[in-house]
Amino acid sequence: ADGSFTLWLLDHGLYRRLAAPTRRQLSGLWEALACRDFAAAADHALALEFGKDRATALQVARLMLTAQTDRGPQLPLGTALTRDQERELRRSAKATFEAEGVELLERIPRDLLFTMRAASLLR
Repeated sequence: ADGSFTLWLLDHGLYRRLAAPTRRQLSGLWEALACRDFAAAADHALALEFGKDRATALQVARLMLTAQTDRGPQLPLGTALTRDQERELRRSAKATFEAEGVELLERIPRDLLFTMRAASLLR
């Protein structure tokens, strides 16, 4: 070994226990997004109240969880974005979240919002 090491610091204060139905819907949403099954993803996103209809719920879920939209290239999860793709993503996110506004934050279960916020901070 070259003497280098990696230090991982975990903050155990960020844990939340999601209700079983929420946990099942969220895991189903992640699975559907990873498999690019957008019909199933829309159902899960709607059940989690990410939008008032399937299309909006799916758009919000894709933006929040995968940083992708239904426009543009469908990149594998984790793929770095070009500057143009990042600009388009920001424009789309701004339009989506301005339209949804505070109502989105009021609909989504508190513990799920906290969990998603913590996950975003750890990225």
